[in-house]
Amino acid sequence: MKKNSKTLAVLILLAVVDTIIPLPITALVLFYVMAARPSWFREEVDRIYQR
Repeated sequence: MKKNSKTLAVLILLAVVDTIIPLPITALVLFYVMAARPSWFREEVDRIYQR
C-alpha cells in the first residue's frame, strides 16, 4: 500500500470514528508525534521555518 493510500485510509477511519465518538483529531496527531517522533515531522518544521 502506498503512503498516500495509507494516509487516506487512516483519515477515513478517523472520520468514521469521529462521527460515532467525537475525538479531537489534532490531539491524536499530537500524541502520535510526541510518542513516535517521526522524522517527517521534524523535516516539515525545518522546511516551514527555513529562510
